Amino acid sequence: TFPQRRQLLLKVAGVGEPLEPCSLFLDLTGVAPEKIADVAARTLRVRPEDLVDVKFLFDGGFERTSAGSFQTVDAMEAFLASNADECEVEVELAEVAVVTLWNGADESYLARTDVWHLCPSREALWQRLSSLAPLLRYEAFAGHVSFTIDGSEPRELDEASMPAIVAAAQEMADVLISAKSVVPEDMQPPLLEPPASPESTKVACGRQTEFAAGALV
Repeated sequence: TFPQRRQLLLKVAGVGEPLEPCSLFLDLTGVAPEKIADVAARTLRVRPEDLVDVKFLFDGGFERTSAGSFQTVDAMEAFLASNADECEVEVELAEVAVVTLWNGADESYLARTDVWHLCPSREALWQRLSSLAPLLRYEAFAGHVSFTIDGSEPRELDEASMPAIVAAAQEMADVLISAKSVVPEDMQPPLLEPPASPESTKVACGRQTEFAAGALV
């Protein structure tokens, strides 16, 4: 009945792609129009009641239609077939709290996210920033995350600051979450002790090499 698989790019209104630079897709092959919200909610890991609306974007994003406007799965399939090359899904979240994610090292834009549904904790925000600025994951680069609200003085991001960030974002304030890492000027010291003698050829099997001792000359 549905010979063509329908995998559509998922976006969140006001945010864009929620996992940028990675993309998230909804598989809507044979899915009834009234079930699309449930599929989108599971994909985003939010409650179905947190979704205000689900829309199809087409014609380069200039046109949109609500998924609820289709009465049958066949009617929706015909629409998707006629817009197969450019159709996307955009969900609208209730009480969205959008913030800007910023690279504090070179003062550049990274992405946008929501701190009410998608990244509601300090840990979730840190993980999202780490996907965009991977040096945050490593202690050697002294990763630090701070935030400002409407150009205020930067404050360190912690769990206690999350309610203020959410409230400000929901009031449409300019909330900037900035990640910064420092690349050491000096070389990192070796993780293992160097050989006792320059002529030594011993290595730590399983740590310095994947080969077994008998396989080494």
